[in-house]
Amino acid sequence: MSHPRSLASALLQDGARLMRRELGRWGLRGVVARLPHYLKRSGQIWRARQQRSADAPPAAAPTLPPRLHPELLETPPHALAASVTVILPTLNAGPEFALLLRKLRAQEGVPPLEILVIDSGSTDGTVAMAQAAGARVIEIAPETFSHSGTRNLGAEQAGGEFLLFMVQDAYPIGRLWVHGLLSYLLDHRDEGLAAVSCTEYCRGDSDLMYEVGIGSYYDFLGCRLRDRIGHLQGTDHESLRSMGQLSDVSCLVPRELFLGYRYRGSYAEDMDLGVRFIRDGRRIAMLASVKVIHSHNRSAWYYLRRTFVDIRFLVDVFDDFQLPRCESAQGLVAGAAHLGREVDAWSRHMAASGAGGSMHDAAAAWLARLRDLPIDGMLPAGPLELDDARLDAFLRDQLASVQGWPGEAGAAVQRSARYIVDDFVARFGHFNHCAAQAYRGEDARLRAEWIAAAAKAFAATLGHTMAVLVLDRRDKPCPDAERRWLDRMAATLSAGV
Repeated sequence: MSHPRSLASALLQDGARLMRRELGRWGLRGVVARLPHYLKRSGQIWRARQQRSADAPPAAAPTLPPRLHPELLETPPHALAASVTVILPTLNAGPEFALLLRKLRAQEGVPPLEILVIDSGSTDGTVAMAQAAGARVIEIAPETFSHSGTRNLGAEQAGGEFLLFMVQDAYPIGRLWVHGLLSYLLDHRDEGLAAVSCTEYCRGDSDLMYEVGIGSYYDFLGCRLRDRIGHLQGTDHESLRSMGQLSDVSCLVPRELFLGYRYRGSYAEDMDLGVRFIRDGRRIAMLASVKVIHSHNRSAWYYLRRTFVDIRFLVDVFDDFQLPRCESAQGLVAGAAHLGREVDAWSRHMAASGAGGSMHDAAAAWLARLRDLPIDGMLPAGPLELDDARLDAFLRDQLASVQGWPGEAGAAVQRSARYIVDDFVARFGHFNHCAAQAYRGEDARLRAEWIAAAAKAFAATLGHTMAVLVLDRRDKPCPDAERRWLDRMAATLSAGV
């Protein structure tokens, strides 16, 4: 346990970092307006710091020496004898699946890989491609697929000493990629290393929102630029998430060990496994020295649903993951409609007139105006158009659902409407800051990416705030009409994610 004085000093340092970050997001006026929120969270921050200090190991983990991809070594690495089964759940993997199979067959420095494909109803030739590449295929009914159960089935059927869980659209970099993962795990097994994942290199057709998001997350995990071994440093949710993250994009684990744990749940099964490993005193690695090519170009509708499910998962899994109270459902919907129209207006202006030199500066000026723009909390009339048909339809449905409800207290409505705008300002502001580190100025591609990111940040904000609303009302009485609406909305946003 840390000395009280050192604990207080660490807390002050945490507070200073928090204030610098919040000033960058909200500005001075925004920070002053949010002081009640910071005061409410101060107890949570203090308890989390105490927990990290109490749970921290007596000595810090040694700094890992830089490690190169095996193909960059002057001396070729020695061959490994351990057998590996690659487990690939598939559904209409597309023509590029043949590339992944070729790259797996071309791996060197390890015995020939067993490739086990579990297909849940492909109609595009995926099964035939897998069989032509010598993969073993297990076909399951689409309705029986689950992220955990399907992978557990593959583990049960695998013949390799090690399991390598992958996804159908991730591509290894180099012929010694599996060797790099396996040699790292074997080199560190005596230190309690249980599993290894690696970071992603985004494709050229990735959307910028995904690129910024995955980079920020790797910064949070501490593995963007270096290999990192995670172990239990605290039982608060931030420590568990930063230290316990594995990724099914590539996850190598001894088969015997995995079968003693198995995946659980219908979502984020890889994080759940990693957290259970470190809670049991094991270690897990996220590597930057070897990578896969993997990314996505997702719609705003996807970001809405993914964020909704993310928040519900985090609240259900981590006892200390706290959310603000939601005072007014009508206020949230009114704020969403107000914000949606602002996003649409800014996006159309950027598309027609451009930023005048810098997308970052144009977005920053707009966000500063949004922070101070009054919100009347009234439900608007007329259609909303955000260039994503499913998102537009979802918004129209929510507006129609709450139009006839009894009026709520004006102050509560305004605070809830303000909350969703403030959340968007922070979210899109983070994107704007990170994207500008790599992409300066303005051209047609950057305008399109910033405009798309604004819609996706709005959708993610909507998903977050709707999750807050559903979770806040979960164990509280509310009118029948509101309960039916919440249940229908939750089912829509959760289905198939």
